[in-house]
This record gives sequence, C-alpha cells and structure tokens, in this order.
Amino acid sequence: RRTCTVVGAVVGRQTGEVVRYQSRLTSGRSGIIANTTDNKPGAHPGAEQYRHEVVALADVLEAQGAPQTIDYLSLDVEGAEDIVLGDFPFTRYTFLAMTIERPKESLREKLRKEGYIYVHSRLFDDELWLHRSFPGGVAPAAERANTSVAQWQSVQQAQGTALNWGKSNTCEQDDSDLPLHSKCFQDD
Repeated sequence: RRTCTVVGAVVGRQTGEVVRYQSRLTSGRSGIIANTTDNKPGAHPGAEQYRHEVVALADVLEAQGAPQTIDYLSLDVEGAEDIVLGDFPFTRYTFLAMTIERPKESLREKLRKEGYIYVHSRLFDDELWLHRSFPGGVAPAAERANTSVAQWQSVQQAQGTALNWGKSNTCEQDDSDLPLHSKCFQDD
C-alpha cells in the first residue's frame, strides 16, 4: 500500500533562498518567477505574487526520511527544472527513473554525467531518464517504456481520445464526452 506526505513548500535550488513566486491555480501556471522559467516577470498580469523562501529538494527528501534510492521522480515545475535539480546531490540520492518536463541542455548534460540515460520524449514534452543502475538493465526497461507509450498512443487514437495539442496549448478536438483523465481544457 502506497502512502505519501504532502509538503507545503516551494522547492528551489538552495534552502533559505528567497524567490518571487506566483500562484495561478486556475491556469496551472504557478511557480517561481524568473527570466529562465515559464513564469517570466510581468508575463501573467493578475496572478498573485509572493516572495517565498525555498527548500532544496534534497532537504525535503532528508526531512521525510526518503531512502537513498528512490524508484521514481516526476518533475514538472514550469521551467524551473534546472533550478530544482541544478545543485541536487545525486551522490546522496538516486532516482531509478525520472520524467522531467522540458529540461534545458545544461540539465540534460548534468543528468548524463550523473549516470542517467535518456530514453524518450513523447508525452506532453516530458523526457524519460533512467539511471544506469536500473534493476534488470536500462535497455530492457527503455524498450518496455517505448512499447508501452506506443501502445497507449495506439489505444488513444483507436478510441478517438488522443490529445492533439496546438502550439498555444489548446485542444483541437471536442472533448466534452471524454473521461476526465483524457480531457483537454481550453485557456480562458
């Protein structure tokens, strides 16, 4: 049985660092405001903005008693992926598998140096990375992952529920009869 602990913190590079943070709960564009993130200064008028202390991801893991080897990390922080993982101590913690939304080349290079192997980028701009210590080997796991994604896409297309996102992140289909997990939402 799986359990989780919700941590009410803004995760960033170094614990105690103060950042500008915006909250736009209706659009899903909450996050750290910086020229290097999706939340550029002044880009989202009307969003609530705060100055907020951040907590480093490693400090969150330590406080929660996380094991040194963690099965999976999903990181989607609106362009702040490099901020969150830029100084991460990969010698203390290993993620066997990670999906990271649109990592910049500097983060990709860091991941490679830390023993991570790029597998694919197919769904919603998330990249799948596996650590070289992945149980059973990276190649078989990558093959299973690629097969699973292809099968999922095939089923979605056969059911007519494949998401087709345009460049403005709006749906190009009528989704009123789709189940919630497949539903697209138009921007306001």
